[in-house]
Amino acid sequence: MRHDMLDQLQGMVHQESGERDGPPAIFLPGVHGDWTLLKRARPILADKLRLIEITYPRAGSWNLGEFSRALEDLMDVLELDSAHLIAESFGSLIGWQFGLECPSRVRSMVLVGGFCQPPGPQRIGLAKTALSLLPSFILEKGIDLYTSRRAFYLDFAYSDLGGMPIPYFATRSARGRRATVNRLSIIGRADFRPHLNRIRFPIRYVGGANDQVVPVRREVETLKRRLPAECGFQSHVIPGGRHAILASHPEPSARRIVDWVVQSDSQFQRPEREQEFGAPPIHA
Repeated sequence: MRHDMLDQLQGMVHQESGERDGPPAIFLPGVHGDWTLLKRARPILADKLRLIEITYPRAGSWNLGEFSRALEDLMDVLELDSAHLIAESFGSLIGWQFGLECPSRVRSMVLVGGFCQPPGPQRIGLAKTALSLLPSFILEKGIDLYTSRRAFYLDFAYSDLGGMPIPYFATRSARGRRATVNRLSIIGRADFRPHLNRIRFPIRYVGGANDQVVPVRREVETLKRRLPAECGFQSHVIPGGRHAILASHPEPSARRIVDWVVQSDSQFQRPEREQEFGAPPIHA
């Protein structure tokens, strides 16, 4: 879909693949806002799952409550009472928010390089400055150089958008960059640690040992300490893995996710948790 068309849409755009009767799994992408890093992981995920991938709207002022409501609207459109969430990086914040507001609609959540607290204010500030101040042609050249240098192991395809590499297409318009800056601002403010004791669905975590964005081991230890026992928290750290683990190490990460989702789905029962725990405060 063209950038200008995506810029005009207000809700979450989605695409589906995989087994129609398989466990429904919604992929919530990272701060870049699209599904383009799933190229090599998609066939593995879709082999056993009903995979639903989304892109975020080019909204420059949304908060986590609005992202959560948009996800709920999408599930209504898809006629899904509940689904598993595969939450990558920034997507984990939407997953936490949605899981606290609508717990009966979450069968499980797999965090992929995810976090429950801001990972690093210096990195966030630098990224926001680059997206806000750098001229478009410099920023796009930097993205192209970054992705082309890694094409030998990420095997990225090329789109029909003027020959530009597919990765990070959601940031390639002025509106897309403003939306990404807004998501970076959300990362800097969101802290779900005080709310983790209210989570009741299964939580899993897969991350890279060489993640330079999120302190994976810190996150794993925090989740071990703060999540209730009924979440059955499990984690897997992949040696040599980086932040975009589904792109750099698609085989081990995607297969681990599929195994977890299938296992959780077989044990899924839909409790009426919303009445018991209620909705949390909306994060800005």
